Amino acid sequence: MEGQAWSKANLKVSISAHHDRRDATMFELIIPEDDEGDEPYPGSIEPAHYDMAGLVALLRQHEHDPEAVQFLADMLEE
Repeated sequence: MEGQAWSKANLKVSISAHHDRRDATMFELIIPEDDEGDEPYPGSIEPAHYDMAGLVALLRQHEHDPEAVQFLADMLEE
């Protein structure tokens, strides 16, 4: 999955997995800054680098916001 890019409606997200020294798989979800004039991300999800714990926190924060959850699911879909 390393270096896989996802794009939809001017949105590009990178999902990468790599191994650290302890041989544990690391997860990183990158949500880039919006282009000026673009609509904000659903649920006002902030552009940032999210690890697995950050993604889980986003899902819990937006559990009652179907549009935000769908947005996150679409980014993770292969």
